[in-house]
Amino acid sequence: MEEKDHSNNTPMWMGGSGISIPSSAKSAKQIVVLANALTPKQQKNIVTAVNNESYEMAAEFVWKRSIARLQSILHSLGMNFIGEMLNRSDIDTGSIIENELTEYSTLKLAEQLGIFNSTGAFRLRQSLELVNHFVRLENSEEREDAEELSYFDAMSIVKNCVQYVLGQQNITVAIEFSKLRNRLLSETLSIEDPQVEQLINSPAFYLSTIITTLLSSIKEAKGATVTHALTNLNVLISPIWKNLPEKDKFSLGSSYRDYIADGNTDIANGIRLALLKVQGFDYVPETLKSATFSKIANQVIDTHFSRNNFYNEYSIVNTLANLGSSIPKDAFLDCIQAYLVVYIGNRWGYARDAAPIAYKQLTSIPVERWEYYISKVLKDDDIILYKLSEDIPSTRFVDLYHSLKLNMPTGSNKQMSNLIRSINSKSYQSVKKAAESIIKSREN
Repeated sequence: MEEKDHSNNTPMWMGGSGISIPSSAKSAKQIVVLANALTPKQQKNIVTAVNNESYEMAAEFVWKRSIARLQSILHSLGMNFIGEMLNRSDIDTGSIIENELTEYSTLKLAEQLGIFNSTGAFRLRQSLELVNHFVRLENSEEREDAEELSYFDAMSIVKNCVQYVLGQQNITVAIEFSKLRNRLLSETLSIEDPQVEQLINSPAFYLSTIITTLLSSIKEAKGATVTHALTNLNVLISPIWKNLPEKDKFSLGSSYRDYIADGNTDIANGIRLALLKVQGFDYVPETLKSATFSKIANQVIDTHFSRNNFYNEYSIVNTLANLGSSIPKDAFLDCIQAYLVVYIGNRWGYARDAAPIAYKQLTSIPVERWEYYISKVLKDDDIILYKLSEDIPSTRFVDLYHSLKLNMPTGSNKQMSNLIRSINSKSYQSVKKAAESIIKSREN
């Protein structure tokens, strides 16, 4: 049967671009007045703090209010849903969201649900790193000699928070996803369903969200819910496969392996049918040890985006390295991302004691795995792409690439070709611009 062409359908989620802030709005008063989620008293206090040059106080207050609002929106979807998205079975209806979500994971889930677009996520991650950096300095022994948050940086944090979180009166995208999730688990959809046709053309992040939801529901639910989830997985898998990130393909393969190991043949057969439709058995792992590698690698990522990361990274990356240099195939993407964030660092530098450990592991990765990562994975690796748009991380990545004597062909994708060409030629500024271009292209 000829496959239906869905290329002309409108995507379901593009991610919110936030409110429009006039270019003439430069002062704290002109920007904060647009923050509909803040009370007039809160707005006044922020403006007063800025006018009194208490920039860190103003920025941190706005940041905390933004994270609290995002967590409130996510909480409205239910803690079980959050547990599904994070692949954490320990989160249930009795869990407290503030205890379970880091600021980084809050931003990640918000982007996945389309609360803000890739540009918004990029800017809010920059704000997160700014806040963490200056909180670390504030608590350091060298506080008297440490730099302070400037007016420019403080207003950047305030503006980003107002534009993408606090300025929006109603953030409904997450609720719309919740409705689709309920349909996926309560009825069998057809490929001609308008909502399915929209979904197929949505960005890779949202396809990933759907696969995560289906696999989590298959694992946790019973009866008809499992039947609907398996059937809808088989409906969706063929049209979304080519745009599905590699990590999610491995998740599907790992789920099949786990159900076979548990003797759950009914669910295993449902996933097997989906894998057969897309020739996906190359993504089924051969060993069971990969779960430990992935778990520790994800802890490395969380540590990197938390406060005092330069101090805390050594212990957790050392734990990951001690698991062994032979990384299981389906844990490879988590591990290379973890080692890369530690090695290339952020705009202020890198963890001096942790980076050598990461470097040793990165240089032990075979060339063919590096070629696979750069050609197939990097285009969807939002964490590394964001870092490549900044000075220190992009420079360290390019230098690492050349120390490994890699020389990747440019390929057919225009944006990735520009990035690889810039890396090959050691054009550091062009690398930053190419990475930004890839990030922005995800909104189109």
